[in-house]
Amino acid sequence: MEKFLGTICIFNLTFMDRSITGMVKEVGKDFILLEMRDGRLLCARLDTILGFGMVKNQPGAV
Repeated sequence: MEKFLGTICIFNLTFMDRSITGMVKEVGKDFILLEMRDGRLLCARLDTILGFGMVKNQPGAV
């Protein structure tokens, strides 16, 4: 998961009805910290991730 630091990904989490999009800010031993578009942070355990994928157009990409 560390290779996704600083990238925007779409996550499907067990405790949410819909997928969410956020920038991966930190990856710990058993958690991930995501920053939403409005600046809020979401911390989730790694075992709650059902699936994820990177968005195609990353900000700042050349």
